[in-house]
Amino acid sequence: MFEFLRKIYRKKGGIWKYADFYAEKIEEKNRLMLGDGGTRLLESGEINKIFNNRYNTPRTQKADAVSRYPSQEGNHTDTPPHPTLSPEERGNADIGVETQDFASLRGGVEHLYFKREDQNETGSLKGRSLAYQVSLNKQRGARALVISTSGNAGIAAAAYAKKAGIKIFVFISPDTESGKVADIQKYDPIVIKSKRAIRFANYVSAKYKIPNLRPSVDDDSIEGFKSIAFEIADEAGDVDAVFTFVTSGSSFVGMYRGFEAYKQLGKINKLPRMYAVQSGEIFGVVEEFEDNGCEIAKHEAQGSDVFPPHPDPLLEGEGTRKAGQFGIKDTRRKKEILNIINKTGGRGIYVSEIEVEKAKRLLFENKIETSLEGCASFAGFMKMQNREKYNTPLHPSQEGNNADAIQTSNTIRFNKTVCILSGKLRSGESEVDESKIFNADNFEEVDKIVKKLI
Repeated sequence: MFEFLRKIYRKKGGIWKYADFYAEKIEEKNRLMLGDGGTRLLESGEINKIFNNRYNTPRTQKADAVSRYPSQEGNHTDTPPHPTLSPEERGNADIGVETQDFASLRGGVEHLYFKREDQNETGSLKGRSLAYQVSLNKQRGARALVISTSGNAGIAAAAYAKKAGIKIFVFISPDTESGKVADIQKYDPIVIKSKRAIRFANYVSAKYKIPNLRPSVDDDSIEGFKSIAFEIADEAGDVDAVFTFVTSGSSFVGMYRGFEAYKQLGKINKLPRMYAVQSGEIFGVVEEFEDNGCEIAKHEAQGSDVFPPHPDPLLEGEGTRKAGQFGIKDTRRKKEILNIINKTGGRGIYVSEIEVEKAKRLLFENKIETSLEGCASFAGFMKMQNREKYNTPLHPSQEGNNADAIQTSNTIRFNKTVCILSGKLRSGESEVDESKIFNADNFEEVDKIVKKLI
């Protein structure tokens, strides 16, 4: 335990509280801080009532969420995470989610927590990985950086690059939401728009020897994500299950490695079951599991309207985007992700658009506004609570590791479960300064831009 305490920087904030746990140590002078990390671990009393059979009185969910997060003194406060919204802000919509709608889900969990990564300073859990990655590259003397992004990683990368005084090329797709583009532009990066954003970013990285920060290609991205697991364990102790949305899997792997490090040091007694949630056209991991529900995605990919559209005035900023729509479809970390799931006794879960819709409405009624990917994580948890066919005996490696997990006739019941809310709900329509965006359709145009600005 002394070794564990020695590794914790109690006076430091954000991800640097755990600086000694990262693979490559960052000197203090190179540690970039913008406020990412140290996010709330929220336990909503009203949502907990739905999933805990100690409460049996069905009623409309209207109460404020109860915020449980540590103060500097180590205590907890009960400050609601969001103010009450006016009818205008709510879009004059009334969805009135009733607990009887979820009656079949009762009894699945004692304590359901939401890790509010959407409240990071740069707006998503990507801020943790980019804080570490850019700090590391600053320490290594990098003069320029490059990243291709669907939004959140680009925002964090641009923010930390500006903090470090390092030039960064941010490649985006023409389909990137204007709200995210506007947020990227706040930090004055070199933005290049192209239908081949990923390919061109890889090209620039290879030709000009510029570090590529994209989480799917940079293994250093895994390190910053460890801090999510450390914070969960520091506040909640042993947890039984973690549900998180997965595209490249860098955050999934990072969280697992964080829990593993804490277990090796004796800080926690067991590893949580790790559940990888996917949706939309992202199903490369979950397709490996029986009864995965991916037929829906495959039909949609072929242009079949499996479900009618479900416009939601409450989350108007999301438009018609689906969870994971711009994420990487095939990850090179697939084998490692499956190994982690197998080792911890977790599972891959596919959630449909309708299931995500149901989850986000319940969250919204309890004043928890988050991205579709965060809603999908919660939808994965909800699906597990109502699917008898998903019940599996404890994996052999989990005997004694998940002793608090109780197998019942219709669900696996956990004492403590965490859903990762990965990003904030951003405005879908924002003013973008197109005059400061370069366009590139071929390698020659990319070279011309880079050579001029590097």
